[in-house]
Amino acid sequence: MATINVPADHPNIQTALDNASNDDTIIVADGEYSGADNCTLDFNDLRITLESANGPKKILVDCSTESFVRFPGTQASSCVVDGFTVHSRYGSGWIARCDATTGLTVQNCYARMCTTGGRGAFYITTGSCNTINNLITDGCTVGNNNGLLGQINGAGTLTSKHDTVIGCGPGDGIELLDAGATFVATNTVIWVPDYDPIINSVGATETITYC
Repeated sequence: MATINVPADHPNIQTALDNASNDDTIIVADGEYSGADNCTLDFNDLRITLESANGPKKILVDCSTESFVRFPGTQASSCVVDGFTVHSRYGSGWIARCDATTGLTVQNCYARMCTTGGRGAFYITTGSCNTINNLITDGCTVGNNNGLLGQINGAGTLTSKHDTVIGCGPGDGIELLDAGATFVATNTVIWVPDYDPIINSVGATETITYC
């Protein structure tokens, strides 16, 4: 259960992940980060907490046309991402693409001025334990019939708590693409003028509380 600091111990986030062990915490210092070694992050099937040193106002990760975190199908351990601002133009999840059956918890993060013609902050193809807490998406746009908060495919599940989704152009709130998709929201604000807060496919499940 070690604490690893970026860039003091390792020059970038992926190198820190590559040198981490189960239950380690990686703390990323204030500043701006970009490039392949700070985006499309692979947690190497480890239980890791990745957090910023002083919250999302002090850090920006510019992933250009990539996702910040990638949970591949081989990821069998749950992880936490806490306190980052992300800018991206990636079409399948600005903050995270989840193809694993285990869960990713993203909290206290901010998707800023992200644009794409496809999915929004999260693209979930499977997995039953994906949770976001205190996420803000603001000034972001996606294509018509796509969700700013993201898209849930297959039997994927997304739980949203205390999140704020603000649209400034084309884009709905959340898209439940397939019959097995599940979206659970509590105390979540989805404000998308002229568009739908939720696009729900036949057979998909949505549970909304105090939104």
